[in-house]
Amino acid sequence: MFKSYHALLGVFMSFYLFSCTSNSANVIIQGGDYPEGAEVVQFTEIGRPSDSVKLIAEIDLLEWSKSGGTVYMEEIGDLLYFADRNSVHVFDKETLSHKTFIGGPERGQFSRIFGLFVTNDNNLLVGDAQAPHLLKSFNPNGDFLTSYPNNDPPAWFIATDINGSFISDSLAYVTNMFADKGTKIIKYDLRGGEANKIDNIVPVADLHAELDSAMSSKVITNMSVLKSRVADSIFYVLPTNKYLINSYSMNGEKLKSIDIRGIPQINRVYSILQKLPFNSYFKSATIDDQDNIYFHIDKLVGIEVEDTEDVMDSKIANMEPKVLLVSVNLWDKTYRTFQMETRSVAPLKIIDDKLWCLDLIRSKLLLYQFPDK
Repeated sequence: MFKSYHALLGVFMSFYLFSCTSNSANVIIQGGDYPEGAEVVQFTEIGRPSDSVKLIAEIDLLEWSKSGGTVYMEEIGDLLYFADRNSVHVFDKETLSHKTFIGGPERGQFSRIFGLFVTNDNNLLVGDAQAPHLLKSFNPNGDFLTSYPNNDPPAWFIATDINGSFISDSLAYVTNMFADKGTKIIKYDLRGGEANKIDNIVPVADLHAELDSAMSSKVITNMSVLKSRVADSIFYVLPTNKYLINSYSMNGEKLKSIDIRGIPQINRVYSILQKLPFNSYFKSATIDDQDNIYFHIDKLVGIEVEDTEDVMDSKIANMEPKVLLVSVNLWDKTYRTFQMETRSVAPLKIIDDKLWCLDLIRSKLLLYQFPDK
């Protein structure tokens, strides 16, 4: 159960967040593939454009992970937990040294991990996408506690995307791929020790305009699902092929749809990528304690919105890739940008005011320090 003061805070903040309006006269927004009713908000920039994050540590995944890819990460006390496809690896938070692992293909503990969650009593829930049990529970030391049989499994595999799912009290919210030309969130009730599917909590129509087969490249294939850290009653959904943040109550009611192309840097990048055959604009998103939502955008230096597709292709072929980290806060309508080194990265988690990312090309975990921390 939620604490009463958290519930009151959620009601107050919901009223504040979703009663604010902004005009969008300063930015020209192209329509076409955003849902009707999405509100373009003019955000105020804070910080300095020259601010940058500093790389302070790297972990080579291939030293301890056969797959070289991380699905999710969590923390409990002095321990960090990283999941690859078949195992959960345990690290010391201070030294970043590998301590042990939970599960593994040789033990047959997991078939295909899709996420990690920490419960209110500091146990670890591990999602298993291709097994008769949707979730398995372990204590912080890795001792098995219980499993949740999946009594009403989805028609296809549950997504393995980074930040693709989250847990809140006795309800699990899990993304499911290939539903209605995109991605949906399915809610499972874990009370009674079983995973009982309730309904499709987020319809795909809330995340993009009505599509036809000629626009298949615009179909949502990945989205980030983020629980609010400010209000217990809210979660956010970001389709990663457009700059949109939808907010929902915990029962699935849509509260607001915010088109963040009101941020000039984002509108520019989106307008350029619209001319190119790319399906996804950013890899994932994460959230901090103040509900700042972080994700990366390509800087696309030297490319102009007015360039033809052929000119863009030529410039991109000779361009050194650069990325920008963007932080957006829906509560106070502010955003901030951070310069980054050249990496193809996906945000995983913010822990102790530091940003963990996955280097998708080099299979490395990267730890960054923010400039004012």
